[in-house]
Amino acid sequence: MVTLAYPSAEATLTTHVGKETFITTLRDSSLQLEVMKREPPNVDKAYEQSLACQSMSVAEHDDGRVKHWSRNVFAVTDQSDSTETATLRKRVEELQEALEQAIVCQMT
Repeated sequence: MVTLAYPSAEATLTTHVGKETFITTLRDSSLQLEVMKREPPNVDKAYEQSLACQSMSVAEHDDGRVKHWSRNVFAVTDQSDSTETATLRKRVEELQEALEQAIVCQMT
């Protein structure tokens, strides 16, 4: 996206802008700070570091009390088309066809 926005810019600029934009869009300011402390060289490393920071248990002080939480990170590890996925796709197609037929019936 950065390359499309700045087509004539040097690679170092687009890498820097992409990394900084990614860090800025993180919802948690303490997460932003942790990722910046690690000085990622590019957006891919910033992403990896944000996942590592999110999965750690974090303690936050609020009115003298300590809150602990952890965030779950989910990843797709297998892109194969299982029979379950094929069945779901077929069912979605059937539902789409039924919806189209219902819309046509309502119009007439």
